[in-house]
Amino acid sequence: MMARQIVDEVVLCTKERCKKVEALFDTGAVHSYVSDKVAEELGYERYKTPRLAVEKREGEEIGEIPGVRVTIAGCEMLHSHTFGVLRGLRHEAVIGMDIMEPYQIRIDHEKGKPYLEKCPPEVELV
Repeated sequence: MMARQIVDEVVLCTKERCKKVEALFDTGAVHSYVSDKVAEELGYERYKTPRLAVEKREGEEIGEIPGVRVTIAGCEMLHSHTFGVLRGLRHEAVIGMDIMEPYQIRIDHEKGKPYLEKCPPEVELV
């Protein structure tokens, strides 16, 4: 087991494609998202009507990518995840608490980088 591995790479894979992305790890985000540009490359399900994604700001969730396999710092997460697709997102991806919490991804505030508590990750049912 490798402990406290600093995150230097995030790869998102659908059934058809994989893409290495620059990701923001956001402890204030409940869900994870990708930009519309990344979603175009990976393929996504477009909503009939966009949804407001950010209160009191412009931001539309225009679709989703279900079944995304996530690899962080070379460690594949145990389950697939659904990513929302945000039009005009400044980052290629935002990793939210839906991924950070179950896999014990923490933020090293001194280095300003996320790290994995355990590699390979474990998910514990309580």
